[in-house]
Amino acid sequence: MKPDAREVALRVLTARERPSRAFSYDVLQDPRDRALALELVNGTIRWRRLLSSYVSVFSDRPLRTLDPTLRNALLLGAFQLLVLGTAPHAAVDSMVRCLKGKGERAYCNACLRSISRNLGHLELPDVREDPIAYMAERYSYPDWIPSYFAERAGIPWAMAMCRSGNTAPSVSLRVNTAKTDVKDLLERFRQEGYDVMGGRLPVSLRVRRGRSVTEFPGYREGLFSVQDEGAMVISLALGPEKGDSVWDVCAAPGGKTTHLAELVGPEGRVLATDIDAERASMIEENVRRMGQSNVEIRVLDATAGVPEGTFDAVLVDAPCSGLGVLNRNPDLRWNRRRSDINVMAQRQKVLLDKASSRVRAGGVLVYSTCTLTFEENEMVWTAFLKEHPMFSPEDPARCPGGHLMVEDERFQGPGYRYLLPDRSGTDGFFVAKARRL
Repeated sequence: MKPDAREVALRVLTARERPSRAFSYDVLQDPRDRALALELVNGTIRWRRLLSSYVSVFSDRPLRTLDPTLRNALLLGAFQLLVLGTAPHAAVDSMVRCLKGKGERAYCNACLRSISRNLGHLELPDVREDPIAYMAERYSYPDWIPSYFAERAGIPWAMAMCRSGNTAPSVSLRVNTAKTDVKDLLERFRQEGYDVMGGRLPVSLRVRRGRSVTEFPGYREGLFSVQDEGAMVISLALGPEKGDSVWDVCAAPGGKTTHLAELVGPEGRVLATDIDAERASMIEENVRRMGQSNVEIRVLDATAGVPEGTFDAVLVDAPCSGLGVLNRNPDLRWNRRRSDINVMAQRQKVLLDKASSRVRAGGVLVYSTCTLTFEENEMVWTAFLKEHPMFSPEDPARCPGGHLMVEDERFQGPGYRYLLPDRSGTDGFFVAKARRL
């Protein structure tokens, strides 16, 4: 019998604890089944803390002592009951069927049925007495993340960020205008039964979830690139003109590279570099699929060396702590540490200093991250401007898509703005811009 989406999700979750036994979604032939399995895995990881608390109440054995398959079956069943609102009989029975031992099946059945009868009865910390503990438990984060958000901009904003980090990410497409246009691609999607709408940028579309992106019409032809609208705004803020030379410093996996190549046109050129050879191959794959011949790809550690010559525009989309994309990376909240922030900020300063040396007089520099921390963003940028007086800050919002950047004194300053998930409807980004005098 072929495995169904829930069985595959359980196998993937269990295999994650046993790296030598990796398990692939590809055993599912139907793209919708693969999408469901991925949603189940990501959701169970994302909500792990809350799910564990719920299951622990109804399990007479500590979760850490259970066999990994049984433990993950309980968490996966709890996710379906608590978050997806799956009918109890479907959520419980589907998990019980995935287990082999009679004792495990009985234990799973009893535990999940108890949870289904007591939905909403978990006692959480009092939000007024200890809002940090409440957010950490209610929205399933390690304590330091809601604590950091609260320090950054207050409890209401921290609540908003914690909620947005659990919202299923939208699927946005940037239309490859060298091969098609928004109207034609929109019509093609609709003819093939997709729920699709125009985006908030002239070259973007938004597609409802439910199928693998590689199954989308026009994917293999390179008619679009999968990219968040906030990421599109970063390239638009850099704003290279036709025929310009651009250095995309930390380019993998290549979404911004292909956008920049489109903006400068065949007569322009883009140098795309990345420190990791495997990730650089991802840029090459994207460039090839989009049919672009004006991109050069190199493996390069920009903290140690820079390319020869100068460029009309340089983009430093720096590696960061990623707190603006927690909804897209369910593992990130559990793997990241607060101590990582200062370590990354130091590397970002070096990257920015090195890359800025290759901006020609009159050229443009954009520094961006997909995180929301003060240390990696404002502190890096203001220190750079102080140490490099030849760069004059410019408002990055003065570009197509600039309307998505927030108007808030807490999140804007000399040459920088934020895109925030709760207000911009995009991933969270810091975008800073300056021109070399």
